[in-house]
Amino acid sequence: MAKVRFSAESMAGRAVMWLCAVVAVAFLTSALAPRAGAQGVNLFDTGTITGTVTDSTGAAIPGATVTALNTQTNFKKTVTTNGAGNFSAPSLPFGEYTVTAEAPSFAAATTKTLTLNVGSTVNVNLSLAVAGGKTTVNVTGTAVSVNTSSATAGTTLNATQIRNLPINGRDITNFLEIAPGSVNSIGPFQGSINGQENFFTGLDITLDGQNASRGDVNGFSETEGNEQARLTRGSVDSVQEINFANSGYSAEVGHSLGPQMNIVTRGGTNSFHGEAFEYFRNDALDARDYFARGPLSKEPLRMNQFGGNLGGPVVKDNLFFFVNYEGIRQRTTQINALYEVPSAYVRSQFVPSMQPVLAQMAPLPAGCDAIPAPPSCAVAGTEDPNNPAGGAQLIFDPAALPTTLREDSGAVRVDYNIAPSDRMFVRYSIDDSLTRRPRA
Repeated sequence: MAKVRFSAESMAGRAVMWLCAVVAVAFLTSALAPRAGAQGVNLFDTGTITGTVTDSTGAAIPGATVTALNTQTNFKKTVTTNGAGNFSAPSLPFGEYTVTAEAPSFAAATTKTLTLNVGSTVNVNLSLAVAGGKTTVNVTGTAVSVNTSSATAGTTLNATQIRNLPINGRDITNFLEIAPGSVNSIGPFQGSINGQENFFTGLDITLDGQNASRGDVNGFSETEGNEQARLTRGSVDSVQEINFANSGYSAEVGHSLGPQMNIVTRGGTNSFHGEAFEYFRNDALDARDYFARGPLSKEPLRMNQFGGNLGGPVVKDNLFFFVNYEGIRQRTTQINALYEVPSAYVRSQFVPSMQPVLAQMAPLPAGCDAIPAPPSCAVAGTEDPNNPAGGAQLIFDPAALPTTLREDSGAVRVDYNIAPSDRMFVRYSIDDSLTRRPRA
C-alpha cells in the first residue's frame, strides 16, 4: 500500500496564505462596494427582526437600544427605536438570535432564542420594567403570520425539513414537489408550479444568489455524459434553507416566467460540527414486480452514495469554514428481452472488408445460429425478399444494457464577519460526473 506524507509546515503556510488572500479580498470588497440604505438592502440569505419596545403601562419607549445577537456566530446588529417605540433590524444573516432592549432607567429585557429564516420577518415586542435592580425579562419572538412588508407569496424549507424529508437520490430539486402549487406529472417535462412549466422558462433556481438553472437532465436532456447527474447544485447536507417565491417577487430576482427557488448553503459557526454517511441500494434487497416473471424479473442495481461535511471556526466570532463532499457510484442494468441483432444469414453476407465490423458484434445466442433462423428466434417480417430461403434477417437476442454513473460533488465555504455592518463569504463548488450508457 502506498503511503502519502504531508508536510505540516507547508500545509500550514499555504493555509495562512490562503486565509490572508480571503481577508484581503474582504477588505477590498468592503472598501469598494457602494453603500446602500438599510431599507434598500434585500440580500438572498437574510431576514428581518422588527418589534416594539414599551414600558409596563404599554407606553412607547423612544430611543431604546435594541441588539440582535446571532448565538451561533456572535454577529450582532444594534438599532434604536423611533418616536413610536418601533424598531427594525433588516438584512440579518439567517440563524438563531436573541434580542435585547435597553433604555435609561429601565431594566434590560432579553428574548429567548428565536429562529430567523431566509426572507422571513420575526416580530418581537418587549416590555421594560422600571429599573429597581438588575433584571432580565424573557420574551418570545414570533414569526409574522401575514407578511405586510412584501407582496411575495411562497414558503421556506428550513434545515430540519431539508434533512428529514425523504427525497429519492438526494437531488435537492425534488423539493419542488412540495412547493405550494406544484404538480409533478408522470413523464418528462410535465411538471408545473402555479400552471407554469418548471423546465424551460417557468422556473429560476439560484444558489447563494447566483443562477443555478441548467439545461441538461432537468431541462433539455441533451448534455452528453451528464444525463444521470443529480448533485450539480449541491449536496443536501450543504444546504441550510430553500426559499420558494411563487408570485409577487421583486424585480431583483426574476429571470423566468414562473416561481423562484433560492438555495442557501450552510456556513460554519463557533462550534465544530460534522457528519459522515453512506447509503446503498442493491437489487438483492428489492421486491420483484408482481407482473414481472422469469429469470429476468429483477433488473440488476448497484448504488452507493457516500460523503460527509465539517464546519467550525477559524477565528472565533470572525472567520468560519464549512466543507462538504458527496460521491455516487451507480450501476443500473436494463434488460431488453426483445433486443434485435443481425441473423447468421445477414452475417454470412458480409464482404471481407466488413469482417472487422463483424468481429465487434456479440456472438449469436445458442440455438439461433442456424440458417434460416429458427422461428423461436426470428423477427417476423424481416425476411429477405430476394432470398426467402435465407430466412429472417434479424433475430431476438436478450440483452443487458448497463448504465453507470460516477459523480463527485464538493463545496468549500468561508464566512468572514468584517464589522457589525459588513460581512462576506467565499464559496467554491464543483461537480464532476460521467454517465456511460449504451446507445443501442
